[in-house]
Amino acid sequence: MSFENTWFVKLPLRNITPLPCAEILEHYAKIRDSIAETGLLKDDTLFGLVAHTTFVYTFNTFKAIQLLLLERYHESASAILRQLWEVSLNFHWISEDPMQRSQDFCNYTCMEHRKLVEQSGQPELEAFDSATLQAQGRFRFTNKNQKEATRDHFSIKSVRERAESLGGEWKHEYIWLFDLTSKHAHGSPSAILDAIFSNGDVDEESRRDDQSVALVAMYSIEIMNRNLCMLHEKGVIPDATQVKSAYGEFKEMMSKHVNLGNFTSSEAT
Repeated sequence: MSFENTWFVKLPLRNITPLPCAEILEHYAKIRDSIAETGLLKDDTLFGLVAHTTFVYTFNTFKAIQLLLLERYHESASAILRQLWEVSLNFHWISEDPMQRSQDFCNYTCMEHRKLVEQSGQPELEAFDSATLQAQGRFRFTNKNQKEATRDHFSIKSVRERAESLGGEWKHEYIWLFDLTSKHAHGSPSAILDAIFSNGDVDEESRRDDQSVALVAMYSIEIMNRNLCMLHEKGVIPDATQVKSAYGEFKEMMSKHVNLGNFTSSEAT
């Protein structure tokens, strides 16, 4: 095949609201520091265990995104943004039925380990199933071919179903943010070939990078703030005042540059 029979499709950069990349990254650091000052309340429940460990996991992910963005590695940061978004989606979904869903979250580790044992070809699978039968119960079913099968996720519901169940930003972000960041996570053609569209124009390449860096930072901040608000609401953290203040300063800065009410996924190319 030659280039004559090949198409490269890409939306142009024109008509994009320019984002204040440097200022967004400054506020990212302030929000990161305010989160670091947030303590955790003692909670011996199963939901407390899931909440505490998930908080640490999301915060580490949030910090990792910043390190990549400071070096302008927005492609890899986009893939980690997908990670932050899905972990946060799961956490918010668990919080709506904390007792049952926390148990499912923990029990599903049996299914993940079972898959490793099965793939390894080791003979211990029958003994493992016998020992963890009760924990596996909610994740085993008979498929349409009348064969025994296992669920692909602890929630039983798909990512889309979880996002639609939560509604609001989650439902909206699933439609576009999850898809766009998944392209980077999976190394799709449109993600990899994106770099060729600068056409050698240094200014255009820099402008495109700034826009991508700013977008990843902006939505990482939005998702992490959502997590902190929920953690405070559920009594996992004692005080979110510093985080809310830092986030408020970020929103105030952003309102001076863009109309946040009209800023939608159509701005993100």
